[in-house]
Amino acid sequence: SQAQITQDDAAGQRINELLREQKLDASPNRVRFTVYNGVVLLVGQVPVDNTRALVHQVAQSAPGIKNVINELTVGSELTMSQITEDSYLSSKVRTKLATTRDFKSKHLTIVVENGSVYLMGLMTTEEQRIAVAVTRDVDGVKRVVRIMENWGA
Repeated sequence: SQAQITQDDAAGQRINELLREQKLDASPNRVRFTVYNGVVLLVGQVPVDNTRALVHQVAQSAPGIKNVINELTVGSELTMSQITEDSYLSSKVRTKLATTRDFKSKHLTIVVENGSVYLMGLMTTEEQRIAVAVTRDVDGVKRVVRIMENWGA
């Protein structure tokens, strides 16, 4: 709904502000997040586990957040080459889904980080099955993570 989109946008802005205030948004941290239907997906790299936990707390503290899925890894930032590969992989997944017969979901957000593809959205069980199966078949996908809620269930 439009109200949920507005709430997700407000939560995203608040998370950005808090990350900036606590200086968690700059090197050596590489933190990216997506908010969808009150769920925050955290991806990227941080140098220590403490920072990983702190970023999780920041995301959880934003208004309207129901759940935080923390996929931050402890380690060095991705190289520009890895980031470019992820961007290309994201395009390949989007193209493959867009050209898949019987798949029309507009309620899908795709996030790619270091070869892992995160599928977020509200979809029917069948749309979810198709999205996961098609994504798994795209060359270069290392892992598919399903963060979906049932539409009309």
